[in-house]
Amino acid sequence: SEYINNTSLLIVKNMAAHGYKGVLGIDYIVTKEGIFPIENNARMNGSSFTIAIVDNIETQLGERPQCWKFFKAKVDPCSFNELTKKIEPILYNGTSVNSVFPYDCDTLSINGVFAPVLLAEDMYQLDFLEKTLFKLGVERI
Repeated sequence: SEYINNTSLLIVKNMAAHGYKGVLGIDYIVTKEGIFPIENNARMNGSSFTIAIVDNIETQLGERPQCWKFFKAKVDPCSFNELTKKIEPILYNGTSVNSVFPYDCDTLSINGVFAPVLLAEDMYQLDFLEKTLFKLGVERI
């Protein structure tokens, strides 16, 4: 985490020194050989909105989830209320770090597509949440 923050700061400072102003998202890959920045998305992207959600959840919980990720997911078309009942055991409830926060549900009732944000205290819990979603009928697309 510290390495990613420091490396990102170097990239951002370099971009600013060359005149860039705006939002960006830097993607990293973790390998046996180390952690490497692989892509710089100098624009608003899906992560921009997810980071805002994570920031708001941090404010509610009083702590920042150590791990989080989001992806496009699909279930049988349903209402938002039906989705929350389906994933209720792991649904974000305002008090638990290890949980799922569904958003971007505009087409949920039409084609079952939405974006879950998985929030976790560690990678084990993150993996557990994704596997639990699958068991509850939510597929990653």
